[in-house]
Amino acid sequence: MLNNPQKYMDELKKFNAVISPDFSICYDMPITRQIYSTYMNRVMGEYDQNNDIKVIPNVRWGDSRSYEFCFEGLEKEGTYAIGSYGQIKRNSNRYYFEKGLEEFFKRLNHKKVYVYGAMPDSIFGNYRNETNLISIEPYTSNSIEVSFNGSRQ
Repeated sequence: MLNNPQKYMDELKKFNAVISPDFSICYDMPITRQIYSTYMNRVMGEYDQNNDIKVIPNVRWGDSRSYEFCFEGLEKEGTYAIGSYGQIKRNSNRYYFEKGLEEFFKRLNHKKVYVYGAMPDSIFGNYRNETNLISIEPYTSNSIEVSFNGSRQ
């Protein structure tokens, strides 16, 4: 998709909206990698918007260093997507996810938040009254395995 995003335009236009790509950010990544991942998420989302596709921004964060840039450029009262997938099983990841989620809710006044991955009350319960949280299954839950050459397995 990165090398030839135009290739997927017709397919993406079939949907009412798409979530901007998940360029994951982890708390233990170098800060430059976190910035790059956020940048690529925004670039790809803008590309889709410029091609008449409605885009729901996918918001990711690492540790507190990422708060300086990961929420920038987002509307205060928008609809967003966040992924808990792969972020809450290990205690260290969960700690940073929960801290970032708290910051996410402080900085942005959400209309709707789509959550792909688990949405346990122990993490999301305090936010259920603040916004419309919608659980969606991540694509990886429903995808088939594809080998590196693109053939189905």
